[in-house]
Amino acid sequence: MERRFSDGALTMPNYTITQAQFDAMQAVLTAIGGAPAPPPSNNLLVNGSFESPSIATYQYSPIAPGWTFGTGGGIQRDGSAWDGAPAVDGVQTAFIQGASSLSQSVTLAAGSYTLTFYLAQRQWAMPPGAVQPIAVSLDGVQQGAPITPAATSFSQYNLALTGLGAGVHTITFAGTNPVGDASTFLDAVTLQ
Repeated sequence: MERRFSDGALTMPNYTITQAQFDAMQAVLTAIGGAPAPPPSNNLLVNGSFESPSIATYQYSPIAPGWTFGTGGGIQRDGSAWDGAPAVDGVQTAFIQGASSLSQSVTLAAGSYTLTFYLAQRQWAMPPGAVQPIAVSLDGVQQGAPITPAATSFSQYNLALTGLGAGVHTITFAGTNPVGDASTFLDAVTLQ
């Protein structure tokens, strides 16, 4: 059983890892193409790693803090029947199947922001080899071309959101391929 302490140390039976050791290992893994670094903690979005609610395997359209899911979207846990890549941060990711979507509204001060997120293809698709490009929208306006995940492992994407006025803004991730059964995993969504 592991335990976390207020100083960030992680203790497991007969082994303790300090926060500094964990950070150093994370940097090495990232440098050699291993697990990406978790998102920074000053995220303006709620539940950006989809860890709430805790899901046993997977669930379509869950009631999740911060997020609204359309039909065909949901949350899956590492090791579920969805066979997704391990989560970037935590043990759960969102999935977008078909033309589904998920969105979150956030109140922002006027200015420019960076939206960072990770996408991965699902290994299984029908027809075989089908992929699910994801359109990212801000207040209903698509930001650039849809993004096709590069592989079944997670890759990081950054999107500059410039010149926003003060107020409530809605960020939406939507599938663009309604044909067959193609899905994309989403994790570690941050807005800074």
